[in-house]
Amino acid sequence: MSRFCVWRSATIVAVSACVLSGCGTPQPDYGSLDLSTVTGKVTLNGEPLAGGLVIFEAGDLTFSYATTDGRGRYRLMFNSQRPGVTKGRKTVRIWSSRRAPGLAEAEGAEDEAHADRPARTSERVPPRYNDRSELTVTVERARETFDFALRSDPKSI
Repeated sequence: MSRFCVWRSATIVAVSACVLSGCGTPQPDYGSLDLSTVTGKVTLNGEPLAGGLVIFEAGDLTFSYATTDGRGRYRLMFNSQRPGVTKGRKTVRIWSSRRAPGLAEAEGAEDEAHADRPARTSERVPPRYNDRSELTVTVERARETFDFALRSDPKSI
């Protein structure tokens, strides 16, 4: 067998072993984060807030996020792959018209392609629940449920 064939065979075996063992695909160590599973429901004036954005923001500005379903329910995501939120005190921010972080850029390109779609509705959730949020929670256990019953400003009811 030629030296080239031996080298090629050895390379194929090494690459195959690496691929099969998972090297080259680093996996994050979520276990060290001690994430909590957080779920809940958001209502606005007694009605479920469908398609709302919920953010739990820490003092260092890191956050977990969720989008509410048709019944106003949410489940926080640590990132696009992993559910959860780190423990500790959080400022809660809720919007009716914003999208999950990172999706805005992708949706912006799509919106241009679909200019015939109706524009997004204006923000229905008052600033005291989002930009100037008065909502805070403390995440302490492995599983938590936080429901939010939001009210519009009296002038807008």
